[in-house]
Amino acid sequence: MATCYDCHGGHQVLKANDPASTVYPSNVPKMCAGCHADEALMAPYGIPTDQFSLYQQSVHGHALIEEQDFRSPTCATCHGTHGATPPGFEEVANVCGSCHTATQDYYLQSAHANSESEDAPECVHCHGRYDVSMPSEALFTGSEPRHCGSCHPPDSPPGQVAEAFYGEINAAAKAYEEAEIALEAARKVGMLVGPLEVQLQEANTDLITVRAAQHTLDEAIVGERTEAVLTIAEEVKVIAEEAVAANLFRRQAMVIAVAAIIVTIVALFLLKRELDRQLELDEAAEESRAV
Repeated sequence: MATCYDCHGGHQVLKANDPASTVYPSNVPKMCAGCHADEALMAPYGIPTDQFSLYQQSVHGHALIEEQDFRSPTCATCHGTHGATPPGFEEVANVCGSCHTATQDYYLQSAHANSESEDAPECVHCHGRYDVSMPSEALFTGSEPRHCGSCHPPDSPPGQVAEAFYGEINAAAKAYEEAEIALEAARKVGMLVGPLEVQLQEANTDLITVRAAQHTLDEAIVGERTEAVLTIAEEVKVIAEEAVAANLFRRQAMVIAVAAIIVTIVALFLLKRELDRQLELDEAAEESRAV
């Protein structure tokens, strides 16, 4: 079994906030793998040895190891530091919920969480355990492992709910992206977009919320949130596009006005030159008559 020495070393024990320390956050997974990736050590306990390799591929591992984002969980976050089990937690969902609190609150309202079946899905069934993947609406479609269709056929009531969620959330996300593009176009032509940015931020909050709230499996909640995103995003998009169109019209009108002024100036110049030439001819004719 692991001792203090295995994790902290012997004569050169460094502080946990020292990047050279074995227990520095981004070093913890590799340190744990020193034992847990050793097949010979794990064989007597029947413990898999691929946790570290899976973690490296996960969204958590990528954030921690490659991006040095210390908000991402390490082995110790879920399993504890000086204990081998998650302290204070009895269910996997509660471990995930220690960070993803809002999602856990929504999940606990769902039929999944309140099912009496031992096979009822928890976080790891859809998102993975060590190889946690980046969540997306694609999980609502298909029958691959971790997708809704792996448990619920498309023509079943739960399958139809998943399909509805896929359509509604994707539509809201697309509307939000289109509003962002329209807003950026308005910003580039020098329009003041502060109030619109505030509105769009509200839509972004609703979009983030609905992606957590879908864990309730409640169509009413998801429908209400996605409708809010669609309404705000469409309003922002229309106002931004009208602002760009108005700016374009003003620019075109200015070009026409400048062109008209230039034409007028040229015409006046030509007229003056013609008048000057005519005046010279008249003066020459008058001098000839005088001689």
